[in-house]
Amino acid sequence: MPTAYLLVSHGSADPRHRKALMRLAQTVRQQLLDPTWVGRQGQPLPPQEPEETGARRSEFALAPGRGNSLLDDSEPNPVPSSSEAERQHPMPLVGTATLEASQFSLTEQIVMFSRRAMALGVTQLVVVPLFLLRGVHVMEDLPTEINQAQAQLPSPLDIHQTCHLGGYQGLQAFLASRLARTHAETRLLVAHGSRRPGSNRTLERTAAKLQATVAYWATAPGLEEQVITLIQGGHRHIAVMPYFLFAGGITDSITQQTEALAERFPRVRLRLLPPLGSSADLARVVSDVALTVPMVAQPLVDPVPLRNGITT
Repeated sequence: MPTAYLLVSHGSADPRHRKALMRLAQTVRQQLLDPTWVGRQGQPLPPQEPEETGARRSEFALAPGRGNSLLDDSEPNPVPSSSEAERQHPMPLVGTATLEASQFSLTEQIVMFSRRAMALGVTQLVVVPLFLLRGVHVMEDLPTEINQAQAQLPSPLDIHQTCHLGGYQGLQAFLASRLARTHAETRLLVAHGSRRPGSNRTLERTAAKLQATVAYWATAPGLEEQVITLIQGGHRHIAVMPYFLFAGGITDSITQQTEALAERFPRVRLRLLPPLGSSADLARVVSDVALTVPMVAQPLVDPVPLRNGITT
């Protein structure tokens, strides 16, 4: 059964988000074509050099500006004809879509990607929600959009939704590997947070296993409150990790707030890590999530970029 994969994120008007999402999709496809790792779901990732920034003003690595995106949606590349597509775009396809910040609804994005995939003989579409918390988007919005898209497509195409990224146990190994490379007395995960009852419990259980504390951006307890609590507990070296996929307005604000706290408590060392990003390690986790839906082996081919976030 030829399979295509669609990575769905929340979306952002910040061009850094789209650039990073595209990079992640390209890397995921390369992972799916690499038989040396397929089937190693949830196993610990090999260590890499640490990615972190210091908390003093001179040590902060601020996110790049918003005007440096290499992507421009105003003039998309033309889509090849069906005959050209069959020659140029073999399997598997890995595309991207967003719930918000797009000129098309998610339903429309799923339908457009599905029709291109079906023209190449795809009979199964696997939707991978790149959401870290089990909130309204995962529980209500995404299933509704998928059902609406399925109703507009012919029956030969089956659409399956995997678990969300934050609910997959392999992500814990990724976080553990990352935090293990950060030398600090204690760790603080800063997540968006959800007001939906029970939505934050998975992250809190994960944080407990990682011996980390959790702070939330949209609900209590917040970053400042948790940092002060840790300081009052005697900690003087705290690693702060934004629990967000990509850089954006919120991560910029977390950087600014962490910097202000470092100036307010000069005897405390705060280390700010970057967001989860689009590294090969995270791509392995995303690829594992995609493979939780049964699939058949796909031929090995070189990736070819299409418009609207599609790579084949």
